[in-house]
Parts: sequence; structure tokens; C-alpha cells
Amino acid sequence: MYPNRVQPNRQTFNNIFSRLGDTGQFKPKSDVGRPKILTVDREDDILVRVANNPELSNRRLSAMTGVSNSSVFRILKKENLRLYQFTPVQNVLPRDYPLRLNFAQGESHFQHEFNINVWCGIFKNMFLDPYELPANLNGNSYLEFLQTTLFDNLEELLHNRRRDMWFMQDGAPPHYPLIVRNYLDQQ
Repeated sequence: MYPNRVQPNRQTFNNIFSRLGDTGQFKPKSDVGRPKILTVDREDDILVRVANNPELSNRRLSAMTGVSNSSVFRILKKENLRLYQFTPVQNVLPRDYPLRLNFAQGESHFQHEFNINVWCGIFKNMFLDPYELPANLNGNSYLEFLQTTLFDNLEELLHNRRRDMWFMQDGAPPHYPLIVRNYLDQQ
């Protein structure tokens, strides 16, 4: 009836018959493959060793139990355990406390009160004067600066070179609003 279809051979039917007799199902076993060496007893052994000596390393546990490093890690992760490795540091002696206190009580302000926004330009071999911008710069105040201050001064300085000029913005939030980009595109 279907001459191009691959016909199953005799062994296929023997396997199906055997499987139906053994399991009562057509499907093959789903857990075929490499046998698991990780048993409940081995997991318990690893957890007991960690409880007795929490400073054991993952590799040391792996070597002691004969279980792979990744399996040890998986067991500990399943139990929400994390290995702790003690790292010795320098001793803090009584004579160190005044120095530490002095360091901790040092400068409490680190220029958080001071900021300045400056625009400057480079055109061919010329450096264009820097302009101080408002401290709280946003898209509207940057657009106002472009329209009133910058282009008025550039008209005087570069009246015949303006079409050769490119504005390179660094992607700061005031540079990105659509009104600013449209204005620069029109110029």
C-alpha cells in the first residue's frame, strides 16, 4: 500500500512483544542510560561530613567521598548550603583602634556638593570657548542653551564653516530628547 515507507524488521516486533510482556507498555523505559552512582546514602554521607567539618572544600569532599565535584556542589545547593573557607587576615591590635577611628571619622563629604556642566567644542584646529551650563541640566535647558547661547556665538565665529560642522553628543540624558535631536538635525 505504501511502497516508499520503511518497513519495520522482525527484531522491532520482537522488542515490542518483549517490552509488552515485561512492562505492559509500548514505550521504552525513560531512565535508560548511565546508572546513577549518587544514592541517598552517599548524599547523607556528604551532608554529615559538611555538618561535622563546615570548612571542608568542595574538592576535598569530592575526593573523600568518590563523588564528582559537580555532584557535591549540586547536593549542597539543593540543601541551601554554601561552603565556607576561612581566610585569615591581619590581627587588629588595641593600638590600631585610634588609627581606625580616625580613618572612619575622616572626611564625611567628598565633593557631592560641587558639580559643574561645561560645554566646549573643537572645530578643525580651533578650540571653541567653554560655556557653563545650568547645574540641573535637562533636555529643555540644553535646547535653550543651543538656541540662545551657542548658535548665536557660532554665527559670529564660524558663519561660513557651519555646514562642515558635526555635533557629537555622548548620549547623556539631556542630549537625547527628540526636541534636541530634531533641532540639531535642522541646523
